[in-house]
Amino acid sequence: MAAVQQRVLNWLYSVLTSEYQDVNRTYHDVAQALSHYSSLSPKTEVYTYENGVSELLLQLSGTLPVAFRGTTYRFPVTVWIPHQYPRAEPVVYVSPAEGMMVRAGQHVDPQGRVYHPYLAGWAEFHDKSNILDFLAILRDVFAKEPPVVSRQSQSTPVASPRPQSIPPPVPPLPPDIAKSPAPHQNAGAPQPPPPPPKQHETIAQRPQPPQTGNSGPPLPPLPPSVNPRQAQPPIPHHDPYTSNAPQRQTPIPDLLDDTIPLPQPAAAPAPAPPIPPNPQKDALLHTLALALHSARQKTVSRNADTQHSLSAQHTAMLTALHALQSETAQLETLEGALSSNTASLNSSLASADALIKRAPQMTPPSIDDLLVAPTAVANQLYDAVAEERALGDTIFVLGRAVEKGRVAPQTFVKITRGLAREWWLKKVLVRKCARGLGLDDGSGWGREVGRA
Repeated sequence: MAAVQQRVLNWLYSVLTSEYQDVNRTYHDVAQALSHYSSLSPKTEVYTYENGVSELLLQLSGTLPVAFRGTTYRFPVTVWIPHQYPRAEPVVYVSPAEGMMVRAGQHVDPQGRVYHPYLAGWAEFHDKSNILDFLAILRDVFAKEPPVVSRQSQSTPVASPRPQSIPPPVPPLPPDIAKSPAPHQNAGAPQPPPPPPKQHETIAQRPQPPQTGNSGPPLPPLPPSVNPRQAQPPIPHHDPYTSNAPQRQTPIPDLLDDTIPLPQPAAAPAPAPPIPPNPQKDALLHTLALALHSARQKTVSRNADTQHSLSAQHTAMLTALHALQSETAQLETLEGALSSNTASLNSSLASADALIKRAPQMTPPSIDDLLVAPTAVANQLYDAVAEERALGDTIFVLGRAVEKGRVAPQTFVKITRGLAREWWLKKVLVRKCARGLGLDDGSGWGREVGRA
């Protein structure tokens, strides 16, 4: 892992701050990818989507090292970072260099775009997906299916033998012998099939005769009724037998070829082209993805409904809890008040029981001590009324005594004058106290005495 230059990081951050939504996450993932793969370089290019919309995006272009058959190859790739990254997956293309061409496969289409389940599920798991992990997955994919092959010429010409080794051509065989070259062709030892060529290469290589180590001189060309390839010159087909195999023009090796390519027999059928994507498998995967998506949507909807009901229950339970806590506090306060009142009542009952026990041995209290007014004015009114009534009764008794001759008139007049003066003062005091307490003014006392 190599360190990225600071000026590159500064430029990268300045580019991301203009259009990208999550600048920090994009900066972190791109810088991490650049530090692990020094062969990648960032730049900005205009990318046109399939719907025709063009945007200026960040591009990571370079090569990706992949180990294939014990040899490390560097496959050219281009990674486009969308503005919605990381919520939107990056767009990855295989960009073949000059002399190379895209090899379509299960994960690469003929235009070079890369498809993978990791990219398909990127939006759902965007918080766990990043460019570095996808590049590691892409290396494993390319190690099994190389995305590019060498671009060979449209036709592979067969090199003519050296002039100094060409003897006179062998005369052509009779037609009955020329039509049966199979024994000569199968005389040699079986050879492994060569790597799959391109379609245009297959056509060019078919007319070449087999080259075996123990075969005799090559057969002459077939008659016109048998050989459809009349445009080929007859000289290359009359190669004489030599100790060394005739030299042929070596094509540019394919990345999928072995280290020593073997010639292909003309009679052998053309190798099958690469297996195309299985449409039934793709349809099954698509159906499975739709089913999983539908099940996930149903689960999310069911969980959302359950969440709403659980949220309402949670709110109701919190309200009930607060009400219970309030009632508990009130009950605790009431319990304290009842405990205090109970203690006071028990103390009062104990005092009353003790007083009841002592009552038989106690002296009866005076009536004046028992009749006590609630206020001082009322108590004064009680005393004034009692004295005023006593004075009235005294004057009445003296009058009766005068009538019966028990008291002399002079004594009656003298005593009555003093008692009457005091009686009047008491009546005035009674009226004053009555007005203060809001009672009757006491004028009835005089009328009652007069009637008597």
